[in-house]
Formats: sequence, C-alpha cells, structure tokens
Amino acid sequence: MSNYTNNLFDPKVKNNSWTHLFDYVPQKARVLDVGCSSGNFGAVLLHEKNCEVVGLDIDKADIAEAKKKLSAAYVRNVERDELADLGKFDVIIFADVLEHLLDPIGALEKVKKLLKPEGKILFSIPNMAHISIRLHLLRGFFEYTPIGLLDRTHLHYYDEHEVQHIFNEALLHVEEVNACTKPFAKSQISERLFDMGLGIVDDKFYELLDRTKAEVFQFVGYAVPAATKQKATRPTRYLMPDEEMHQSMQARDAEVQDMSKRLKQVERENKHMSEFYRNPILGGAKRIARRVRRIVKGQ
Repeated sequence: MSNYTNNLFDPKVKNNSWTHLFDYVPQKARVLDVGCSSGNFGAVLLHEKNCEVVGLDIDKADIAEAKKKLSAAYVRNVERDELADLGKFDVIIFADVLEHLLDPIGALEKVKKLLKPEGKILFSIPNMAHISIRLHLLRGFFEYTPIGLLDRTHLHYYDEHEVQHIFNEALLHVEEVNACTKPFAKSQISERLFDMGLGIVDDKFYELLDRTKAEVFQFVGYAVPAATKQKATRPTRYLMPDEEMHQSMQARDAEVQDMSKRLKQVERENKHMSEFYRNPILGGAKRIARRVRRIVKGQ
C-alpha cells in the first residue's frame, strides 16, 4: 500500500483539493483517474455523479483495492505504458500526481490524446512557495516528509508560474485555478522571523506574501487543449470558500486578542513604574505586596 491509500473525500470540507476536483467533474462523465491509489475518490464520482471511472496506479496493492470500487483499474505507469486501449475520456484527473513524474509535460501530451472533443484535464499541485517552506529555507534547512509539500517522492516542485509553464508546454490552456490555503497569522510569521534575528518586518513584507500567494497550499484547476502556447500569467484572484474565510478570520481574531493582552500587560507595567517614580517608598511597598500575592497564589 502507498502513503495515499487512506485518502478520503469529505464534501463538507470546502478548503480541500478533492472538493474542487469533485465540482469540476460533470454528471455521467467518463473519467480516467491517473494515480487513483485505492480508488476512494473515484468511488465518490461513481456513486454521487454516476460516472464511469477507470483508475491507473503503479501500486499493485492499491489497484487490488481500487478494482473493488471503480469501473476498472489497472497497474500501469502513465509515462511508460500503453494507454490507447483505454478509450476516450471526458475528464482526466492528476490529483497530486504531476510532481511525482519524471516528465510531467510528456505525460500531459500523452494523455491529451485520450480526451474527447470537449474533454478537460483536472489537476491539484502543491505550492512550493507556501509560507511554511519559505520560513524553513530562511532557517537554512528543510526536512522531507512522507506526504505533503516536501514529500520525499516528489521529483518536481511547483509555484504558480511553473504550473502554468508545464501545461503551456503541453499545448494545454489552464482555464481555471482555485486554491487550497493554509494561512499563517502575521504574529506567527513575525515571531519566527524575529527568532531568526530579522527584526520586526513592516507591511511591505506582508503585501509581498499576499501578491505571491504565500498562503496557497495547493493549486487546483483544469486545462483544455490549446492550438498555440499562451503567455503564462498569474491568476489575479482566487475565490475564497466560506470555510477558508472563517479560518482566516479566526487566525486574525486570535492575533488581535493576543495583541490586546500584551497591550494591557504593558499598560499595567507602565502604571506600576509611574507609581514607583512618583513615590518610591509607596511604589516599592506596592511592588513587594504584588510579588507576595503572586507567591501565595502560586502555592
């Protein structure tokens, strides 16, 4: 079994690549799921959207499970093995797969021939420019993980421009891109930068993070065949799901509450210092009394 065998789709979670991919698949479509793993997502398409789903994967144990759930499933390598016998498809899915391939552009060119006239290729691709990776590199190192952005089996890493590039080179036009995000609060980023000796950063830095999509964890979208290569440009904006908006607001609320607590603490300290300077004897006595109360409460 692979590290992706137990991936599950939950339609209630909106800030999730599977949810975006699910929305892109039309009813009763014929679907090729490249890197289908154990077939959990394809099974949802089959039962919820009446799709015919054919799965491909290089893991024999995963395919044995996928055969129980999908219309058909085969142990095949999308880059090396013959695919023409599978027929034509309305939708071809690369869900967190392209980053694992030796030649992702070649793979896209190959499967493009399997698309029906109105067919499209769906993708989800992790963003190497996520804020977590940027902070890791500023510290001077990074660590591979079993899955995620630094999955040790990734052969290529992508930012927004590189996603556009590989589809453009395969003569595919990316028609829509959405984003799954994992936001960091400003206070969290500031604290990590300060710990690295970078001092207090101003708003220009956070504006840069916003412009370069630092909160984006995965790019999710679809592409269609194109007659010519097109200029790779950054999507100007992403639609923010309600759940993502809620998470962002929670992070900001927590940040405001933390700043409020710190401000009150500073105000108390200033008040105590003012009392001490106005009347050192009385102020000193109050200071000793406060320490005694803290010791007693600690007991």
